[in-house]
Amino acid sequence: MKSHIKNLLGATLIAFSSLDALAQTAHLQFDQTYWAGYNYSIDETYTPENSNMFSVTQYPTTSGANDTATVIFNMGLGTNWTFLRFSTAQLNAPLTVGHYENSMRPPIEDPGHPGFDIGYNNSGNNSVWGTFDITELSYSADGKIDTFAATFDVSGGPGYGAVSDTYKGTFTYTAAVPELSSGPMMLIGLGAIAAGVTTRRRGLAA
Repeated sequence: MKSHIKNLLGATLIAFSSLDALAQTAHLQFDQTYWAGYNYSIDETYTPENSNMFSVTQYPTTSGANDTATVIFNMGLGTNWTFLRFSTAQLNAPLTVGHYENSMRPPIEDPGHPGFDIGYNNSGNNSVWGTFDITELSYSADGKIDTFAATFDVSGGPGYGAVSDTYKGTFTYTAAVPELSSGPMMLIGLGAIAAGVTTRRRGLAA
């Protein structure tokens, strides 16, 4: 009987602990073309375990507001510092799913312009301009961004309209991703619980 109780407790822990195996994750992919003509591609995944500066910072449209007008994603692999910034602060509206044209590098974007900035490999540009699309945006109950996805097609350089680099890519972020599939783990745990109860009943019946 003691072994049945141990099996029951173990199965219960498996079933419920699987729900807590959560971790942030972000994925950045882009093609960069330098003004000199050569280019390269980046494809990186960031988690709190492999990123030494993983953070998400949100700012509202105005002080005291409960919405989000600017979000900054900070990541870092080793000594490689990376960030992306999306903003609708100068549109006087919160971030929403949609297409944004004529973006400029925040926080120096002009009124009426959305803001976008990207930094990679510990460097950025004095000016960034172009378009981006937010394709997914959801929030958790506490107002923190839960999921985020965007595409971008921008230029960057020493000044707007000057000889520039180009960045074209995608970015996704999820605040809670099961490290182990909670569905199968729950089934395994509940199956083990049922098996333990069945075995115990048979033993009592015998």
